[in-house]
Amino acid sequence: MINKYKLFNYLVLLSIFLLAACGSPDFEGPYNTASDPGRTGSYEETGPVPYFLAFADYPEADDKSGAKFPPLPIGEEFIAMSTAAGSIVLTEYGRYKWEQKLDSGETAAAAMCADDKMNIYLVTNKGNICSYDILGKKRWKTQIPDIDEKNLIFSDLLAVSDGILSATEEGQLLKFDFNGKLLWKRRTDAYYGKKFSADNKGNIYIISTLNENGQTDSLVCIDKSGKELWKKFYPGIRLIKHPVVSEDRIYFSGMLDVGPNRFSKVFVLDKKGKELFNKELNLLARYITVSNEGDFFVLGYNSGLGEAYSGMFCFDKDGKKKWDIYFDVAVPSAPAIDENKLSFIGRNNDEFGAYFISRDGRLIKIISLSDFPVFNLQPVYQRGSVMTLAGSQQLCLIRVDDTRINKFLDVFF
Repeated sequence: MINKYKLFNYLVLLSIFLLAACGSPDFEGPYNTASDPGRTGSYEETGPVPYFLAFADYPEADDKSGAKFPPLPIGEEFIAMSTAAGSIVLTEYGRYKWEQKLDSGETAAAAMCADDKMNIYLVTNKGNICSYDILGKKRWKTQIPDIDEKNLIFSDLLAVSDGILSATEEGQLLKFDFNGKLLWKRRTDAYYGKKFSADNKGNIYIISTLNENGQTDSLVCIDKSGKELWKKFYPGIRLIKHPVVSEDRIYFSGMLDVGPNRFSKVFVLDKKGKELFNKELNLLARYITVSNEGDFFVLGYNSGLGEAYSGMFCFDKDGKKKWDIYFDVAVPSAPAIDENKLSFIGRNNDEFGAYFISRDGRLIKIISLSDFPVFNLQPVYQRGSVMTLAGSQQLCLIRVDDTRINKFLDVFF
């Protein structure tokens, strides 16, 4: 008589095979911590984000110091983490694969990226760009030119089709090819933000800010060769966070102080820098997510003293508001969107949760994450759009996923 447990495992493996054979999504590079180089937050083409239960994997690495930055999903199976003690750790389907110690005194200084051959790239606190292949072999290391090593703050690396991009707080923007050759660099007197975006032609969209209220910030478009295509100034407006690039539009937000009053606006431009419209919000707009259809979702929250308070606002492609919903939590990173819902991490004091909102603005579910080790508050979305977070004080991967039995039932029923 066939053992029922073995039969069940066989059917689960068969279901996974059938999923692959029936056209599961391609996980082709380049790979960034964002959904795409435009940072739209859209995972509509990789399947629905599961929201059944939270689990944790604890890779058996020697360095268990915790991740400094969000993990990097690479392909369908791999996740790379940069630790506080200066190691790179790779997991495969949640299990430890390898780790490599960086050179003495070096740690990652920003989120990593990878190219379409799964080579990994990181920038270190000493201003070096390093690359490792997917097997853990060091490929090369190069120094970023003309930097002040005493106080380095870097943007998250961004991989595009023909190279990797890095920016520094002191106003440098650089592009390297995948072999470590510096292709070009630009310098400005202003500060480049922690993140920036690119379109499918390799054009870069980056906010240049003086980081002070009442000054004049700008949005800059630079082509793949480093040439400035256009620059749009915003007198008196402080631009915050990073632009989002989707199809033929650019989305970003800013704030304006008029006397004792503060106004928050979302700007929508075409690819030539022409403003199509702007929307004013009653909360400080912090993050923007854009669907494939052109609906855009703005996450605003007020921080500081008192209770956390956030709101999500949905607009159609023409800027007409469709709905809004409010929460008594702070939302520290951009929401993600799949084919039928949005998801994000919410925090209220020491309570943490994964929130799931329908695309018509209804709260579907909250999954508590408060009992897990302390984690980096920016989720990434692993294979099959699985929400994944990296432990920041203890090396682990926390994921919100479905059970094997539910995945099996989804295939056959």
